[in-house]
Parts: sequence; structure tokens; C-alpha cells
Amino acid sequence: MPTSQLPQFDQLLPFINLLQYSLPAQTAPAKQLDPWAAQQMYQHALHSAQATISQAWEINTIQCRNKTMQELSQWLSQLPSQWEKSLMTCTAVDLIAFLQDHWLEAHAGTTLPDGSLISSPSGVNQCLSSMSTGYTLIERVTSWTFETPSGNPV
Repeated sequence: MPTSQLPQFDQLLPFINLLQYSLPAQTAPAKQLDPWAAQQMYQHALHSAQATISQAWEINTIQCRNKTMQELSQWLSQLPSQWEKSLMTCTAVDLIAFLQDHWLEAHAGTTLPDGSLISSPSGVNQCLSSMSTGYTLIERVTSWTFETPSGNPV
């Protein structure tokens, strides 16, 4: 299996953070694996870790994240093509425009005393969380910088 299909290191961090162990003070030298056996071991271990990580998310959370990212992608696709906007080129400013222009109205479900509808604060928080994780999963994991512009825009 090509290494490009292996889970990325950043996707494995939640699993790695769960591994709290210490090695004994003295250990016997391990038998060194040949490169093929080591590659097979890594592929199996990383795929197993990915399976464990994917089970950590509730299906509803995954569906919510996917829906939010699809809505964002659709919203970006309506912008002029010369702006070259996509999930991979989206900036923090684009996310503010998306939230204000589309998401807040499309997801208004909390009724105020005057009868108007707004998006709940917890709903907005869920949207931001979904987008942040969505960007992490497409490998935009570094902190956002306006100068470059690059990183996770959430």
C-alpha cells in the first residue's frame, strides 16, 4: 500500500496523546526488522490507529462537520472564479463572510422574545468547531497567518 494512503501524523495526535506509558529502566535490545517488515508493521499500526480515532467521533459529529464543510464549499463556489476560492484557499475573512451571509440565517432556530429567529451561540460554536476540525483533516493545521495567508482559518 502506498504511503500516501497512510493516515497523516496530525490525524494521529489525539491517539498519541492517549498513550501515557513509561518504558522500564532497562530493556533488552530488540531484534532489528528488515525494511519490508518495518514498513508492513507501520502500515498495520497506522491503519489501526486511524480506525481507533475514527471511532472516537460520534456519527452525528461527523455528519455535522461534513455538512458544514459542504455548505462552505458550495458558498465559496458561487464567488467569481477569478477569486480562486476553495476550501484550500479560504481565508479567515472568507469564513466571516460565509457565516454572516449564509450560515447564521440558514441555521437560525432560536426564537427571541420579539419573535425573530437567530442562530444559537452553541450552534455557532459547533459550526466553528466543525470547520476547524474539517480544516485540520484536509491538512491545514498550522495557526492562521494573514501575511501568507495560510494555516487553519478558523
